[in-house]
Amino acid sequence: MSKCLGFLGLVLLLSSLFGCSYRAIADEDLRVSIDANVNRTANVSEDCDKWEKLAAELGIEEKQSLKNDGIAAGGKSVGWIIGKKLSDNCTFRLEMGEYLFRYRHENDSQAEKFAAENSKSIVEVLRKIWNLSRFSSDGNQHEKYALLSAKGLKEADLVPFIKEILESEGLRDDEDTGLYGVIQEKPNPIYRPIILKFLRDAEIKRDFAYQSLLLLLLNEEKSDAEVLKKLENLSKNEIFEDTSKSFLSRITAKIRIGEKLSEADWQSFDDFYLSARMTSK
Repeated sequence: MSKCLGFLGLVLLLSSLFGCSYRAIADEDLRVSIDANVNRTANVSEDCDKWEKLAAELGIEEKQSLKNDGIAAGGKSVGWIIGKKLSDNCTFRLEMGEYLFRYRHENDSQAEKFAAENSKSIVEVLRKIWNLSRFSSDGNQHEKYALLSAKGLKEADLVPFIKEILESEGLRDDEDTGLYGVIQEKPNPIYRPIILKFLRDAEIKRDFAYQSLLLLLLNEEKSDAEVLKKLENLSKNEIFEDTSKSFLSRITAKIRIGEKLSEADWQSFDDFYLSARMTSK
């Protein structure tokens, strides 16, 4: 009987000790959690104050732009200032404005990390500001297209947005925006029906240079016997100069044996396209 009582006492003692230990751990976790929340609140407050200061320093025109469009140029040291119209998160607004200036810098791990952590929100902001006449990353409207290939952004967020741009803008006019390069680098089946529609229109208009671009993009996504046949016919089209026909023949031969076009091939295609567009329309 006494042994049982002794054992029971030991159990109670251990339970008491471990109970205190568990309570101490729980209390410490709660303290750490509270401290973290306080720090986050303090950081957000600082970011909101910083954003308000930057917004207050803007000129009249930029303040109006920030209010109406949700974005204003903040100068090279700041990048862009994102307005409350686009996000109610002070920290995100500050970092997004800096990101629009920094994403083009190679090996910028901070920009890539921000993109990976905020991909969906970034693309939503881009969707809202894309067609603003004042928006570009460095004063050149075409530079913004590089955002569509920025490191860190997720394809699940980007592809639907690129599809919207493709439907509304087409691929390229007499001046290249860079959109076709984005699709060439990362082909996706979701673009195929749109490109096929462009191809039908180009065939009706007898725009042979544009047909060649569309056919090559279709081939990048999926090898297709009909696409190959049309490319072979283009390579024999007398509307092209001999050098252009020779280039198309060489490219078509590579495709016929299952080779992917190299970066050098696509660079050569740019030269071909500019030349062919002048002679084939």
